[in-house]
Amino acid sequence: MKKFVIILIIVIVCIAGIFKLYLNKKQIDANSAPRESKVSVPVFVETVRESKLDNSFSVNGTFDPAHEITIISQTQGKIVKLEFNSGDFVKEGQVLASCDLELLEAQKNLAEANLNKAKKDLKKFQEMVQSKAATQQQVDELQLALYNAQASYVTVNKQIEYSIIIAPFSGYITAKHVEKGSMIMPGTPIAEMMDIGTMKFKAGVAESDLVKIKNNQEVKIVAAIYEGFTYSGRIKNIGMKADDSRRFPIEIEVRNNTSKPLRSGMFGMAYFSSEGTHTAMVIPRTALLGSIKEPGVFVVENEKAFRRPIKVGPATENTIEVLEGLKAGDKVVVAGQINLDDNTTVRISNTKQQ
Repeated sequence: MKKFVIILIIVIVCIAGIFKLYLNKKQIDANSAPRESKVSVPVFVETVRESKLDNSFSVNGTFDPAHEITIISQTQGKIVKLEFNSGDFVKEGQVLASCDLELLEAQKNLAEANLNKAKKDLKKFQEMVQSKAATQQQVDELQLALYNAQASYVTVNKQIEYSIIIAPFSGYITAKHVEKGSMIMPGTPIAEMMDIGTMKFKAGVAESDLVKIKNNQEVKIVAAIYEGFTYSGRIKNIGMKADDSRRFPIEIEVRNNTSKPLRSGMFGMAYFSSEGTHTAMVIPRTALLGSIKEPGVFVVENEKAFRRPIKVGPATENTIEVLEGLKAGDKVVVAGQINLDDNTTVRISNTKQQ
């Protein structure tokens, strides 16, 4: 009987211990379970409304030189004269460098002598054929010799021409790749140069604005560095294929200005004039998430912020047109996005109306 009581006590203690462990685990799980945050993030919003907009639009872009090339060697030899440095302005046809011509001049003299001899021999044998003193076969062979001599003479003259490297157009030397005494081969880079007298303004136009422009259309352009100064441009090329952001590349030719000189890589804005108006939804640029390539906004609904992808159109300095993804009456977050994730609880601190 006593043994039975001891066993019963042990069983009861074990059951109590297991039950205690179960309660502890339940409490631990409850403590570690994620709790829904009751903290709301303060944000500023603006209500989306339809507005009438001018059909005129603008796009930003960059300036590049109209002509920019790398001058490549077409011959081999040792450079004996080098008449330019990086940063120099050179005129079209100006000699930049020349190679040792001693061997080529000797080859030219020999080629010229052979050419003259071939001409005389051919003339002599053509006269001899008339008197039957030579055969037509001999004349044909001399004619072929004359062709070979002419080819050799043209080749050596071309080699001499290639040994004198000249500027293909007027512009600035932007890089020098050789020095006096350098040995060059065909394909060796000699220098890089650009012409900034005329610039190319490169930008991308949304498909909705593509029908508003045409080649040779005049465009007003401003450079970010020269506030208030306007350049006159003309559309020279409209791309046939859109990029990943569904914008079509265009090139605008711009005449540079000596008092307000444009440089390669500068930023600017092109303004396109177009008659009429259209109705569209516009949001502040501050509401935009990401880039123009993958745009999105946070929309507030029932005290929650939801990230929503949108399709955008033309933009100004402060606003951007929305083509898809929003409707009139939507509330978009214009400040406070840095603290938001999708489905975050928010508190509207101030509502801005358009």
